[in-house]
Amino acid sequence: MRLPTRARVPRRTAVATATLVGAVLTAAAALAAPTALAAPAHASVAPTDATDRPGVDVLTVDDLGGMPDDATVSRSVRTYGPGGPREYSGRPRHFDPQGTITSVQQVQTRGDDVLVTLASDLLFDVDSAELADAARQRVTELVADVPQGATLAVDGHTDSVASDAYNQDLSQRRAQAVADVVAAARPDLALEVRGHGESALAVPESGDDVAEDRARNRRVELRHTAAGAVSTDTETARPEPVTGEYLPGEPRISGVDAAAVVVEHVVEVPAGDDAGTSVRVGVEPVVVRGSVARVRIHLTPLEGDGRHTVYGMTGEGSFYPRVIDPVNLTTYRVLRETGIEWSTSTVLAATVVDRPLRYEAYVARPLHDVATVDVSVLPEWPRLEGVPVVRDE
Repeated sequence: MRLPTRARVPRRTAVATATLVGAVLTAAAALAAPTALAAPAHASVAPTDATDRPGVDVLTVDDLGGMPDDATVSRSVRTYGPGGPREYSGRPRHFDPQGTITSVQQVQTRGDDVLVTLASDLLFDVDSAELADAARQRVTELVADVPQGATLAVDGHTDSVASDAYNQDLSQRRAQAVADVVAAARPDLALEVRGHGESALAVPESGDDVAEDRARNRRVELRHTAAGAVSTDTETARPEPVTGEYLPGEPRISGVDAAAVVVEHVVEVPAGDDAGTSVRVGVEPVVVRGSVARVRIHLTPLEGDGRHTVYGMTGEGSFYPRVIDPVNLTTYRVLRETGIEWSTSTVLAATVVDRPLRYEAYVARPLHDVATVDVSVLPEWPRLEGVPVVRDE
């Protein structure tokens, strides 16, 4: 670096040296910090204003020896070996799939009162009150054991997104759709059908898990009385995952291959600074390895200025990626351990208009041997349907 020519050179030299050391430490930390996936080569980084302090040159990548080679990057990023990603101490992390796999129904029994909660996200498409064939069959099966001539309450609920009037109407139509199937299967039952909109949320919608909270609130409830019913709860009503040895793949240090996308849509960002702008969302085939399945979602901003992150392109808090088995009505959320999700960051990597950015996550292995699944990115966006399942085992 150039030394200043003014008086008190030692003081300014110290400033320059401190700047250099800080920059080197920052660069070293960036290389050494574990990360689940290196940002694609075309991802952009917001420029910073140069320091205009007399006697101090602004450091560039060239001052630090240029960009690291592939071997250096390979040693610096975290890879997923047997047992999953490792902690900073080097110990493997263990991700418990309990709670990340949810069947369409959850059953609670208190005394003689039985409550069956049906997840609307598995019963209906976005903003729809039409039941698919698999959903109709499951509802028929669920009411088979309701006592003869009993009164069955059918209550529809939504989240707090959209207006009160819209949510009230949607909840009523969804409750009626379920009631119509019940009436056809069990004409002996007396039905009480109500829509509640967002007036009776199951959980508050706030905090970091707001997307999951909203999903829990979108539901249809079936209530009846059955003398001598066996007490249960929502956890025991959920399916158990299939377990197996984790088979690691190759280290994932690669750019984004847009040709790998098999299903895509053009959608609008629902909220945040980029609300109303268009994004192309796509997904690669879901790859099953041992006890887990890999999901890769591509997001491409089609308009707007500056940097675009997964967080911004998905509405700044609405992101809720899931794998859905529409035949067996089961959903799989991203594996999590003590608050850490097995996925790439939604905020660190960024891209620019017309350049894709890839998000990668792991979910539990599907319980059933299915050829395709659906992938949901946001509740407000249509599902990416018919995504092939590849078994790399």
